[in-house]
Amino acid sequence: MVVKMASATSAWEDVDNLTDLDDIQKALDRLALDEGVITEELDDLLENQSSLDGKMSTLYRMA
Repeated sequence: MVVKMASATSAWEDVDNLTDLDDIQKALDRLALDEGVITEELDDLLENQSSLDGKMSTLYRMA
């Protein structure tokens, strides 16, 4: 996960230096794809939230 964050940071730095319209559009398209992947990952986590909450609650009671 940290690697993704590091590459995302450098990607933003690269986007910051773009001046060509085609390069800007390609960067925007890549960001849109990344957003879709991240949205799916977050949706998966949210689907499992109640299960995780239940397990945490059980662990808490055992301690």
